[in-house]
Amino acid sequence: MITPSVENGQAATCWIAGNHQGDVFTSNTGSQTISAYTVSSGHGKLALLDATAGFGNRPIDMNISIDGRFLYALDPAEEAVDMFEIESDGSLTGLGTAPAGISIVAQGIAVR
Repeated sequence: MITPSVENGQAATCWIAGNHQGDVFTSNTGSQTISAYTVSSGHGKLALLDATAGFGNRPIDMNISIDGRFLYALDPAEEAVDMFEIESDGSLTGLGTAPAGISIVAQGIAVR
């Protein structure tokens, strides 16, 4: 059974990024947070792991590195990219912010 929706208590949940390990993240631009979820293998059941797993100043588009270990989020309010390591339990460890000089209207992020 696929889970239809899971509340996270955050505002303006928008973008979703996931990896092959079953880690899924949403950017919550209105709350300035990133939520972490897990997807059970073979069942498609989604569960909230942490409603406030990461923080940014208006994070929007996100992407995960090919190896599934790092999450990057556009942070146009800071003209930067927020960086996180995805831990083995699906939690996030903040790695700081990289200045990128991006516009407040920037959209999309490609990651390798």
